[in-house]
Parts: sequence; C-alpha cells; structure tokens
Amino acid sequence: MVLLTEKRKQLEADLQLRKEEEARQEADERMRKEEERIAKEIQEKREHEEYLLLKESFAVEDEGQEALDEETQRNLLLEFIDFLKTKKVVQLDDLGAHFNLKIHEVVERLESLQEDGTINGGLHLSTMFY
Repeated sequence: MVLLTEKRKQLEADLQLRKEEEARQEADERMRKEEERIAKEIQEKREHEEYLLLKESFAVEDEGQEALDEETQRNLLLEFIDFLKTKKVVQLDDLGAHFNLKIHEVVERLESLQEDGTINGGLHLSTMFY
C-alpha cells in the first residue's frame, strides 16, 4: 500500500513536471512569436522609411513632350482629322495611343474641331467618337 502511494505521488509529480514544462514551452513559443512580430514591424518601418527617402530623391520637373514647330503641328492636326474621317468610329483611348495624347487631350481636340466646324460627330459615353 505504501508502495502504491509512493508510486502515485511519483506519477503526480511527473505529471506536474510535464505540465510545467509544457507551460514553459508555450510561454517560450509566445515570446518567440512576439519577438518575430516586433522584428517584422521594425523591418517594415525601416523599409518604408527607405522608400520615402528614395521617393523624395526623385523629382518630375517636366513631362517629356517636345515643342513642335507650327508646320509639324499643322501636319499632325491634318493627320488627326484624316484618321477620324477614315475610321468613322474610333475609341478615344485608341485615338490617344495613335497620336500619343492623353484622353483629356483627345477630348479637348475633338471639342475644338467640332466648335470650329472642321468635323462633325459626337462623343458616346466619353469613350467613343463617331
């Protein structure tokens, strides 16, 4: 009977040690994960600061459009008008891509040509000229 009691106490002590070891391991794991999270936040903050410094070092002074002489502008305008007359219906983004213009520049040019009577047509949902 004494032997069983001692054996039982030994098992309970072993069980208690196992539980303490598991608790210690869980605490270590939580600590490790927290350290990893903090290290990751520090790294992300450092990278963001480096990005901001790099971003500040770049400056856009001018857009790269060259000034065209009057003859070249007239030729481009005539080519623009001929393109419209040939295609009849054209997507504004295709027209802009063909003449290296932004969409708002295409719309402005179309409106200007319509106002002076050079072309007739309409914009359809701001995506197409017909």
